[in-house]
Amino acid sequence: MRDNQRTLNSSQRQALLFGSSRICGICNEPIKPDEEIHFHHTIPHSHGGKTEIANSQVVHAKCNQMIGAKFSELSELKIKLRKWQERSLAKFLNKIEDSNEKFVKYTLDVVPAAGKTLSALSKLYVLKKRKQIDFAVILVPSVAIKTSWTRTGKNIFNLNILDSITNLGLSRWQGNSPSDCDALVLTYQQFASFPEAIQMLIANNKTLTIFDEVHHLSENLTWGLAASNCFENKSHIISMSGTFYRSDASKIFSVSYSDSGQILTDFQYTYIDGLRDRCLRKINFNFLDGEQKWKEDELEKTKNFQDTISKTDEARVLLTSLTAPDNKFI
Repeated sequence: MRDNQRTLNSSQRQALLFGSSRICGICNEPIKPDEEIHFHHTIPHSHGGKTEIANSQVVHAKCNQMIGAKFSELSELKIKLRKWQERSLAKFLNKIEDSNEKFVKYTLDVVPAAGKTLSALSKLYVLKKRKQIDFAVILVPSVAIKTSWTRTGKNIFNLNILDSITNLGLSRWQGNSPSDCDALVLTYQQFASFPEAIQMLIANNKTLTIFDEVHHLSENLTWGLAASNCFENKSHIISMSGTFYRSDASKIFSVSYSDSGQILTDFQYTYIDGLRDRCLRKINFNFLDGEQKWKEDELEKTKNFQDTISKTDEARVLLTSLTAPDNKFI
């Protein structure tokens, strides 16, 4: 049932304004004293969002007007996006509308297990519904990740995402995607071994490209160079990761950097945010010490982590500590 209250009362507005530090909940920029303030429903009122502090943000009037009730397409879905996913979708759509460029890059920094895949697919879904793109290319670091994209795309958004096509099969498309296919999901390795097939797709279709775990795309190495040649200024790009850094300190293709070398993200969702929203669990680190006992060839062995022992015994001490927390024989 829709909330009959459409606007916050005076005390609610004052409390929300005080708690916001006058930072816009949409663009994350300060709201200047001479700028008009709006109190924005995070989940639109027209979609059942309640008029309460928990579902409201202090925003620039101009940002609020750009969003409006933008997500009518989502009313067809069986689920509701999380609040952060709604905010990220709004910011992505605003960036496309506000940009003077033909294509935009959007960087999504989200802690693992918070719902990056669903967030990215919601953007693909809305752009497809609005006919702003014809097709999407999703690149992932490993074959094992592919199924989560195809499964979520089908079950939640009714998107047909192919995950098993070969490079030979792609070449036979000649750059023309099938009418019953919404997206491809490929590994970075598969893409880099034959980027020409994807280049033809990009040339013939309005495309959204999604880089999953984009930290794999060093701009100086093979995958990053291939991606740059194929997608730079030719496609909308969503770059996402929960770990935006590389051990070799190389820059990552498709993301922007500050003068000091820090990655500039369009949207960030941290572990603390996930705990606050109750979509992530607390992680407990248990420190193990003391003697560990086990039986080996009918003999009892006793070792601890401080002993100088062989690699085999070291592994056995660790296994015993993990599987027998009460120090019982196993």
